[in-house]
Amino acid sequence: MTATILLVEDDPSLKLVLSRALTEAGYRVRATESLDTCLKWCGDGLGDALVLDVFVGGRNSIEAAGEIVRRRPNAPILFTSAQSTLDTAIAAAAAPNADYLPKPFDLDVFLDRLARLLAAQKPKPAVLGPRRPSESAALTGRSPAMQEVFARLTKLAASDAPALIYGAAGTGKSRAALALHALRGGGEDDVFFLHFPLHPRDVEINAVIARAESRPESVWTAILEDIDQARAEEVSLVCGLAHRVRRRQSGRLRLIGTAIDPRADGVRMLGDAAPILVAMPALAARAEDVDELADRHLSALSTQWGQRFRLEASARQRLKSVDFSDNIRGLFAVLTEAAFLAPTGAIGEAMIAQALDMRRAPAPNHPPAEDMALAPTSLEAAAREAVIAALRASRGNQTRAAAALGVNRNTLRQKILQFGIDLNKIQ
Repeated sequence: MTATILLVEDDPSLKLVLSRALTEAGYRVRATESLDTCLKWCGDGLGDALVLDVFVGGRNSIEAAGEIVRRRPNAPILFTSAQSTLDTAIAAAAAPNADYLPKPFDLDVFLDRLARLLAAQKPKPAVLGPRRPSESAALTGRSPAMQEVFARLTKLAASDAPALIYGAAGTGKSRAALALHALRGGGEDDVFFLHFPLHPRDVEINAVIARAESRPESVWTAILEDIDQARAEEVSLVCGLAHRVRRRQSGRLRLIGTAIDPRADGVRMLGDAAPILVAMPALAARAEDVDELADRHLSALSTQWGQRFRLEASARQRLKSVDFSDNIRGLFAVLTEAAFLAPTGAIGEAMIAQALDMRRAPAPNHPPAEDMALAPTSLEAAAREAVIAALRASRGNQTRAAAALGVNRNTLRQKILQFGIDLNKIQ
């Protein structure tokens, strides 16, 4: 029996192309640019499968998925969207018997995804309530590499399985860990961080464990960052403490690790079973995402600095030609510097080149930390206050403080030591 496909797409050219492709593949097609028309067809019992643009006619078709399922409970849905973010992928995949395909896509991939949905036709339970990551700025992109990340995080969100998110420096591992925690329904008050190697002023492990034990019925997430940098005694200590928490509390402890090397001994801290691996791709493997990443970062800067920034076409081309060894972190650092150099908000190729040159320049020699403490300059004093303010705003969370300052965690730790900041006094 020939399947009937309900197609909702408000781009006339794409609607025509998809209609022809589906017809040539042997399907019957009913196409419309109206979500209401599609709902009416579903109410009339039409449609063996649906292909829905996520944003159509000013409406979000994912929000209508519940009504579609009620009217056609066994009809699978293939969502398509040009807004290729983790939020969109998760929301689309959360709908019963649905899949998600980012635009643009190859027709062969499109037809293959649809055929698989029709072949399966096994409704899955709906995810109740919104599940959106709190920090997903770096988790965006239509590249195949990032779509694989989205798919693995989506599957992981439905379980408590330990996860290891690995990849080169600056690829967004910490953001992915926080996103997974949020996708599992976690909030800011039920997650704690251990940064390795541990520093006495970074964390008091017993205090962290006591916090978890104070609410034994809760579901906690421990994000163990840079576990491949953990010392042997730290691995043994954390393994023992994690076992202690599991034994004493009736709630659950979810473990998420980040690392550059997924084979390091520190992986043992994630439990006896092997963790589920999530590989964060290097920026070079997702060149098609550079424009979207740049626009999102500049949008965030516009909000923070109160000035609108935009990239000229020549600047975009220059960015795409750069091999950022520090990946997204490097891209964002160059954009931040270029925005600082743009008095009108328009960022041209020359400003990108100047920002790149500044990042390549050798670092100046700094006097010893004790000398700086004795006679700080006004600039150093301002930098110290900025670090303290960021730590206070993040309630001591160094990952978020580093992101707010536009530096990596190691740089932040160096500044904390350099300025003699007592983390125990940060409120």
